[in-house]
Amino acid sequence: MKKAIFIVVFLIVIVGIGLYLTQMTPTGGNLAKMTASPSVSEIVEVSQPWIEVLSAGVYISGAETGESPAKTELKTGDEVIAGSVIETDKTGLAEIHFPDGSVARVDSDTKLTIKNASYDKNTETLVVKIGLALGRVWSKVIGLATPESSWEVETSNAVATVRGTAFGMEIVGDETTVVGSENEVEVQAIGPKSGKPIEKPTKVIKGMFLTFKNQDIIDVAYGRKAFAAKRITAALAQKEWITRFQKADTSFDERINSVKSNITDNDPIKIRNEIRMDMAKRLIELRKEILQNTASPSASPSPVSGNENLKLGNLSNAISSGLGQELSVTVAKPVSLEIASAQPLEKITEGSAVIFKSILTLSDGSKKAVTDLSEWKVSGSIGSITSPGTLAAKIGTLELRAQTAYGYVTASWKDPKTGAIFTGKSVVFNVYPKTATPTPTPSLLKSLIPPLLIKPTPTPTQGR
Repeated sequence: MKKAIFIVVFLIVIVGIGLYLTQMTPTGGNLAKMTASPSVSEIVEVSQPWIEVLSAGVYISGAETGESPAKTELKTGDEVIAGSVIETDKTGLAEIHFPDGSVARVDSDTKLTIKNASYDKNTETLVVKIGLALGRVWSKVIGLATPESSWEVETSNAVATVRGTAFGMEIVGDETTVVGSENEVEVQAIGPKSGKPIEKPTKVIKGMFLTFKNQDIIDVAYGRKAFAAKRITAALAQKEWITRFQKADTSFDERINSVKSNITDNDPIKIRNEIRMDMAKRLIELRKEILQNTASPSASPSPVSGNENLKLGNLSNAISSGLGQELSVTVAKPVSLEIASAQPLEKITEGSAVIFKSILTLSDGSKKAVTDLSEWKVSGSIGSITSPGTLAAKIGTLELRAQTAYGYVTASWKDPKTGAIFTGKSVVFNVYPKTATPTPTPSLLKSLIPPLLIKPTPTPTQGR
């Protein structure tokens, strides 16, 4: 009898504990408070490409999906789907992030179509096809995980295919240029009339480039010439879009290496998972920043695009419900602008082209080139600005007697978010006539003082 009573009491206690735990499920809200914060992968599942707007002026239309071709301005965090047409104006810059961590960087004055962007999270198969109608796009592709994965960028007369590399592609008129930055790219020329491949693909490796027009394709088809990649020229390497995107790749690699350092056994599956989680965390941080800005009383509402294909999805739900609040949000802001020259300024002669860059320093210590987005001016009769960051050295009439001119260049950049203007200037430098042999001055002060005002240094006298 005592044994039966003991069993009944024991069962009652067990049932009571079970009921107590039931009341502390996530539905009641108590268990959620007791458990650790959810991981990034639990907060948001990134299954579609999404865009990060680096500079305002990025638009989308659904012209290829049968929707209205009217353009809608994109915001950071908006998803893009197959058929979306992305377009940037002269100030627009953007990055399209794909579920595996790969990135397509979109330059200003560019128009492209996301023809395919499928990702199978179970097999980790990524298939990307981008149609570049005009402008420039830079691909930074993480090693594709499966043989079925592919990454292609095509223009009207070429298709570039990679599996894990970085490369840039530009189309101006009918001229296609492919720039190799990492590993190799296979470039297949397409007949302008037939639309069919011409001969076998040409390989473009790091430090090489390939450029051709429709007439070149015809000449190759008839055996009059052959395609061959060439060494990247200094002029091409210094183009703003190339230097900007290569610098972005360097920062990207540093972030990926930091993620990889957390995986001690170098397991590729673990590494890819960590990369996806890191991307999800970044997406959350960016969207939290936007939601905080739009919640400000002084900020105007920034509604989601009317295009139904642009969705905030799980991300906005996660943020609005309070998930992920443990994540720290650090938003880098512009601090200062500095001017750097691509060559020494001690021996600038008339007629030469002097290349400058305007570099924005951010609050997190990182730097960003904004040469093309800056307004350039010249102080002194040393020449004129012919393109952003390029000075054509020429001695003005005021310096004809002295046979030397001196001055400096300035650049101003306007923050598209706040309207704040940052200004930087170069050091003062001389421009010498072609016939003169430039001699470095002992000090900047002497180069700025007329010769008659400089007191000569006494010469020691013998016998003293």
